[in-house]
Amino acid sequence: MVELNKEIRELSRDLNSENKAYFDDFHIYVDKHLFLSEDESGEVMLLEIVQDLLQAQSDGISAVEYFGKNPQEIADELIKNMKPRTMKNFLKKWFYRC
Repeated sequence: MVELNKEIRELSRDLNSENKAYFDDFHIYVDKHLFLSEDESGEVMLLEIVQDLLQAQSDGISAVEYFGKNPQEIADELIKNMKPRTMKNFLKKWFYRC
């Protein structure tokens, strides 16, 4: 999980300011609403999103054009099928991010 978080942070640094703001909103929303799962499914989802944004950006497509105006709507759709995680794992993830 730590390696995925590190990779997500590193990749998100390559986003332009508009796409970075979009991804940051998405990431915050996901973290806020997901006491995700005890596996790495949330981090894998975030990694895939940042990779998709980087590819779209390289093709000249903004995050808003690629995913839509509201990152929360996308996050809600992706979150629906994820299992709740324990507070212990949430805190562990949070401390690794800091």
